[in-house]
Amino acid sequence: MGEMLASMPGIIPVDDAAFAAAYEATGDVDRARLKTCIARLHVLYGAAGSAGAVDMREGRTATRWRQGFTSVEHVSPCAWALVCVDAAWASAPRLLAAVLPAVFAGVASVAVLRVGGSGQWPAPVLAALELAGQEVVADVAPEALPALLETLAAGVAAGGTTGAEGAAAAARGAFRPGVRSGPRARRARLAQCAHADHRDCIAG
Repeated sequence: MGEMLASMPGIIPVDDAAFAAAYEATGDVDRARLKTCIARLHVLYGAAGSAGAVDMREGRTATRWRQGFTSVEHVSPCAWALVCVDAAWASAPRLLAAVLPAVFAGVASVAVLRVGGSGQWPAPVLAALELAGQEVVADVAPEALPALLETLAAGVAAGGTTGAEGAAAAARGAFRPGVRSGPRARRARLAQCAHADHRDCIAG
C-alpha cells in the first residue's frame, strides 16, 4: 500500500523523519496516555476476541430459522481500509479508535489519509500512529481520492474478489458522517466508521 501511494499523483506520504520528530515532540506523559488508549482498544477489538493484530478472523456460519429457511454468512477481513481525516483533524485517540479495529480485524492493508491537508501533521496524531505501528500515512489531494479508490478496487477484483461497487460508493460519499459500521466483513460495499466530525473509515 505504501509504495502504491507514493507512486500516485496528488498523494504525499509522511516520511520517517516526520514520525520521529512527532514522537519526540509528544513527550513521555502524552505517549504513555496514547499507549493506554492503544491497550484499551486492544481489549475491546483484539484481546476480547482472542485475536491479535496478525490474526485473520474468517468464518462461515449457517443459521436454520424456525420460519423454515437457512441463511449462510461468510465473514472475512476486508482487503483494504482507508481512514480519511480532513485538514483540521487533531484528535489522536479518536483516530486510533478508527484505525485499530481494522488492524485487529486482520485487514490486509490499512492507510491513513489526510484529505486536502498539507504541511506538518499534529505531533500527537503521528506519534499515536507510530506507537500503533500504523506507518502508511499520507496527504492526498481531494481530486486524487477517486483515482486511488479505483486503483484499489481494481486490485481487489484482480485478486478474485469484488470491490468495484464498494469503491464507487466510497467515491460518491467519502465524507458522509454519522454512518457506523465495522471493518471485519468483506461485503463489497462501503463501510464507514464515523466516530467524530469529518472522519470516515472507507473499507473495500
